[in-house]
Amino acid sequence: MAVGLAEAGADVALLLRTEKDLNEAARMIEDFGKKALVLPTDVTKREDVQRAIQKIVEEWGGIDTLYQ
Repeated sequence: MAVGLAEAGADVALLLRTEKDLNEAARMIEDFGKKALVLPTDVTKREDVQRAIQKIVEEWGGIDTLYQ
């Protein structure tokens, strides 16, 4: 899904527990010339999600669309 969004022209913030998987997806997104923000996050923990949202807003000014 994330790579498809990048192919369509979107910059993508990636949230997963494992940084290795995030980095692999980020490389594929960047191959399309788009930005990938890698945020290791346990989405079952509210604090992790809040921290990730804060980082996205700081970097890009907001969130346009969310996919799970």
